[in-house]
Amino acid sequence: MKQSYFWVALALLLIVNMPSLLVASMPEMPIAKDLKTTANQSPHKVVVLYFTAEYCMYCQALDRDLLGPVMHSGEYAEIANFRRVQHDEPETKLTDFDGSLVSNRNLIQRYKVNVTPTLIFLAPNGHEVASPLVGFLTVDFYGAYLDQSLEDGRAHLLSKTN
Repeated sequence: MKQSYFWVALALLLIVNMPSLLVASMPEMPIAKDLKTTANQSPHKVVVLYFTAEYCMYCQALDRDLLGPVMHSGEYAEIANFRRVQHDEPETKLTDFDGSLVSNRNLIQRYKVNVTPTLIFLAPNGHEVASPLVGFLTVDFYGAYLDQSLEDGRAHLLSKTN
């Protein structure tokens, strides 16, 4: 009888912790460190800056329900480079699209990011190429909005090369 309680307890423990175990096994989105190199290595790709914060429960849900699986699948690897910008670490420094050193705060102000999560879609020169995605409530239509913004960004990039 004690052995069956052990297996039931173990099963419950696994069920309760499964979402966090799945998220932990998904590849992390790279942190924005060198936007110039990112853009120069893939000038045909949209640069997506994902403004997030550790305390943001909506960001955690977006990571778990959509962005984590997207990063894991590689679904957008051919058309976009995703980079994470920590909204709650404003003094973190990185290399901007022009090679200058900027802080997360500079990017937050430049792209007018007032809410996390926010996704900004950029050309390799740092100019916006699609409407940003601001906030997150449910995954229902977010994937379609993400697809549309990436499509708009790609169309913009392609129109500039033709």
